[in-house]
Amino acid sequence: MFRPSGNGIDFLALTIKQYDNIYINIAIKEITNENGNRNYILFNQSYGSLDEIIKMYINVISEQIREVINSDKFRYKLEDNKKLVSKEVLEE
Repeated sequence: MFRPSGNGIDFLALTIKQYDNIYINIAIKEITNENGNRNYILFNQSYGSLDEIIKMYINVISEQIREVINSDKFRYKLEDNKKLVSKEVLEE
């Protein structure tokens, strides 16, 4: 989900659901050049549109997250009967 960021008018916030009740929040810098074209900077990588961020970043990271979650070594743990507290990938 893209939304306005609290970092200022030149930023967007990207929120990606990683797992139940666990989200990744990322700041995206929005730059408008002298021609009026917008570029978006995400981890020092420039993207020409939000659609390009979806295709080149979100889809890739979502696939990697699915691979981790589907791994036999992935687990989460509950502490004191609370909601999901943490999760981890166990090392071999």
